[in-house]
Parts: sequence; C-alpha cells; structure tokens
Amino acid sequence: MTTVRIKGPMFDGAAEDAVRALLENVTADAAKQGAAIVKTKAAKFNRSGRGGSGAAAAAVSCHSEGTTAVIKGDSSKGRVWWPWLEGDSKRNASTRFKGYHAFRLASGIMRKRIRAQAEKLLPEYIDRMGG
Repeated sequence: MTTVRIKGPMFDGAAEDAVRALLENVTADAAKQGAAIVKTKAAKFNRSGRGGSGAAAAAVSCHSEGTTAVIKGDSSKGRVWWPWLEGDSKRNASTRFKGYHAFRLASGIMRKRIRAQAEKLLPEYIDRMGG
C-alpha cells in the first residue's frame, strides 16, 4: 500500500487566499487612485469663468469591497449634479456644455496603470503562494 500526502499552499488554500488578497489590494488601490484623479480634475472645473467652489471634488467618494470598487460623484440638488458635470445627463444634450468627463478620463488613466500596479505587488503574493 502506498500513501501519498499532498501539502503546500496550492493544496491547503493559501495560494487561493493570496490571489484573492492581491486582487483586493489592487482593487482598493485603483479605487483610491481613481477617486484622487477625479477629485483633481474636479478641482479644476472652471469653464464658466465663475471659479470652482470645490463642491464637485468634495462630492467624490470611493468604496471597495472585495474585488469590486465603486467611485461615485454624489449629487445634491442646488449644489453638485455629477451626471451633468460628467456629461451623462439629458440636460447636456440641450446645452452647449457636454461635460468634463472626469470619470471617463480617470478610467482610461487607471486602465493604463493597473497592470503595472499589480505586477509591482505580485512578488509579495507569490511568496505567500509558496513560489
């Protein structure tokens, strides 16, 4: 009779946990950086010539849970209306203002950065996987 015992990170769940932790870390980092990009762009909103109040930047928030992250611009009547500022509102179609597209621009920037960020963190997690 032969007994085979298989052990190690690939078999005890440690490798899977390390991959999940890497993805969660990268997701949270990306959300924070993406929100910072949107806030920076929002702080520069001044096409009207009246000067920015900072309300648009203050209304940007991010939340990440697991491998899902949400960056949003809160809207409040009379203060900030992010769909209009972004250019996604029905009102944009009837005015010359087509939006600042801060979220869309931040998304493009983060798409370019995310792989490099993951590759930078990867060696730490490979060690956890037993590699």
